Amino acid sequence: ADCFKVLMQERGAIALALCGTILIFCIFSYLVGLADFGSAYLVNDYMTSLTKSSYMTSIFKDFKRNLLYNLIYVAINLSAFILFAVFCGLMFVYGIKVLSIFVFPLVVVVYVMAKALKRTWVSQALPDVIIGKNKVVSAYSNSAKKTKGHFGKSYTTYLVATLVNFYVQISGAIVTFGASLIFTLPF
Repeated sequence: ADCFKVLMQERGAIALALCGTILIFCIFSYLVGLADFGSAYLVNDYMTSLTKSSYMTSIFKDFKRNLLYNLIYVAINLSAFILFAVFCGLMFVYGIKVLSIFVFPLVVVVYVMAKALKRTWVSQALPDVIIGKNKVVSAYSNSAKKTKGHFGKSYTTYLVATLVNFYVQISGAIVTFGASLIFTLPF
């Protein structure tokens, strides 16, 4: 009861902190998306025609599509993050009564599995935009369809990558007293 009183008294500061966190998350997600798009263009240029472009050139090569790809990527990333946070928060609040201390590992497992599912879903969008020269919106919508034949293998790969990523984030957070999460959370 006292906790809720404090939360209600500080709701303006909490709202401001939440908006700032969302803004930082969106900016970092956008910058990561720019880097991914540029890297994918760089690799595609080299693999198809042995062209050695500069990294900055590859980022701005198809900037209009890069911008649209990243805006959709940020929207998906933010939506997934909020959905995961709400679901895991509810699972934690209501599961603590039933599972006691065991609810925390369960929340972590569900979060890692859901994040791997999101990564599997959007995994084919970037190659479809760059190599297939398809429209960005259709690339995202077709991404899930393209992984159907090899979903298990793709999901397993992204699950392992997400587990390693999560381990690196937690290890870095412990060593730097949480400061490393500023750089690793959008991934």
